[in-house]
Amino acid sequence: MNFFEAISLWWNGQKLEEFTMYGWPMLYWARLGKYLQFLGGAVVLLDLIGPDRFRRSALRLRVWSRWLAKFPLVRIVLLFIALLSLAATMVPVVVVELHGDRTLSETFGSAGIPIMLGMVLTAGLTYLLIQVEKFLLFVSKVVAFGQHGSGWKWLSFVLIVIGFHLDLLGS
Repeated sequence: MNFFEAISLWWNGQKLEEFTMYGWPMLYWARLGKYLQFLGGAVVLLDLIGPDRFRRSALRLRVWSRWLAKFPLVRIVLLFIALLSLAATMVPVVVVELHGDRTLSETFGSAGIPIMLGMVLTAGLTYLLIQVEKFLLFVSKVVAFGQHGSGWKWLSFVLIVIGFHLDLLGS
């Protein structure tokens, strides 16, 4: 079935759940419609935020990442603490496996996992900041490119309208 046939059936009150349009089930078309609506809304939000805010956020992240990069010893210590936390988390598991004593595992195991995750995340913070900074700079360039004309606004409008119609057919 094509798009206009689907609209006609939907308008007559028929559920389209069992039908396919261009070889895809209507559920897929409805989900595609939701994604297109989301993308259209995201384009509007990016336009409202503007490239300057993205650039400023990226520069703030650059300051933090360079500050962390100046202290490689801090990152090494944090990584070492993370490895120790991992070992402290694994000891209760080994004790339970060898001796069957769950009290030690319940006492130390539940506290070791959040500590370990926190330390690993802290140790990887520099890398994460650099990647987010690059992404924000890329987004600022894309948004700045789109602000020179009204193309972004029309793209958003088209995505939302098409997404709405596809989502409507799936309901």
